Amino acid sequence: MSNKDTANAFEVVEVTPWNELEGMLREIPLYGQPDTRPYADADISIERFRLSELVPTTRYVVRQLVEVQANLRTALLPQGYDQLDLRAGRLILASQNSTVRIMPPIVERFKPEGLAKYILDGSHRAQLTWQLAAETGIEEPELTVIYVRNGITYPPYALPNAWEEVQVVPERPADKSVWKNYRNFPNRYDLYRDYDGIIDSKPRGLDE
Repeated sequence: MSNKDTANAFEVVEVTPWNELEGMLREIPLYGQPDTRPYADADISIERFRLSELVPTTRYVVRQLVEVQANLRTALLPQGYDQLDLRAGRLILASQNSTVRIMPPIVERFKPEGLAKYILDGSHRAQLTWQLAAETGIEEPELTVIYVRNGITYPPYALPNAWEEVQVVPERPADKSVWKNYRNFPNRYDLYRDYDGIIDSKPRGLDE
């Protein structure tokens, strides 16, 4: 989704209700492993957390993509939806140029590693939430997410880092080693949750 796309008003053309979306989430496989479903027996719900309770798993966000989220929010709010507080389920949006599928950001708590809640999808929305809070003087901004915990069978593909490490950059860094703190696996995508069957999401770097 580009700024050009969001210059056109996206219209919500379909809503996948939460009970259906939850079932779809349980069927999400690991990337390239269609029979391995890490969320099959997990507890999954929509929850709202303070951003300070969540931890990022990326060291950068792209400025233009944060702007895309801001423009998309401008288009959605008059229709009664806010992707920073999305409780309806999944939205399918259409504009003159494209169709987009979105759901709340994904947060996981992998029990063997303690209580940390990892943001695995939705880093640009988290950054937008921080920016809006700074503009409006909100000290404890909140974000509505899909919260997955208990019974997750494989650890998240990246380890957490501090919010202070997340840099807003003009484009994706060429050096992949600064993207995330990936786990030590022969293939970095072995643990990647393949959300692309539900929303428009691809592992970083596959386009290279």
